[in-house]
Amino acid sequence: MKLKLFLGAILCAFLISSCSKDEDVLTPDMNEPDPDGFELFISPVMSTSCSITGCHSGSSPAAGIGLTTYNGVKGIADSGRLVGSTFWEDGFSRMPKNGNQLDQSILDKIKAWVDAGAMNN
Repeated sequence: MKLKLFLGAILCAFLISSCSKDEDVLTPDMNEPDPDGFELFISPVMSTSCSITGCHSGSSPAAGIGLTTYNGVKGIADSGRLVGSTFWEDGFSRMPKNGNQLDQSILDKIKAWVDAGAMNN
């Protein structure tokens, strides 16, 4: 009987310790870059869709809106103009100008980034 209790206690201790190790594996590393964050997703989209044509880059960007830096994109995101323009909402200039609307998957990621606070991650 004592042997069964002893073995049961060891089994419980093993299960508890293995559970805590599993939690460590599932905890995200906050130092890892966000794949949908500014540097890995938003900045490249801005480069290929907004500033590569020269519209929103250089010393005289269109409408005074420079989208080559985080601060430039953040300002437009915070004002609602990034989502309004890319989603082609009423009252906003449709962007990219004279181009096709961005794919829905890209739009969804832009909106999620803005909704999460437009962090520089």
